[in-house]
Amino acid sequence: EAVERARKFGIEVFNVFLSQEPITEDIEQTIHNIYGQFALFVEGVEHLPSHLSPLLKKLLLKSL
Repeated sequence: EAVERARKFGIEVFNVFLSQEPITEDIEQTIHNIYGQFALFVEGVEHLPSHLSPLLKKLLLKSL
């Protein structure tokens, strides 16, 4: 609900789910239900830059 309200005010909200363990399908589905296409799942901090860059680019292009 808070995510929807923020988006109505033009605030972009995204989630980065960072885990050292495998991410279960249940967790992934729950996060997608809240954040939609702006949900990012990263298994291992070493993969964060390669996953985060495309999301930030998408948000930047959307704001232009």
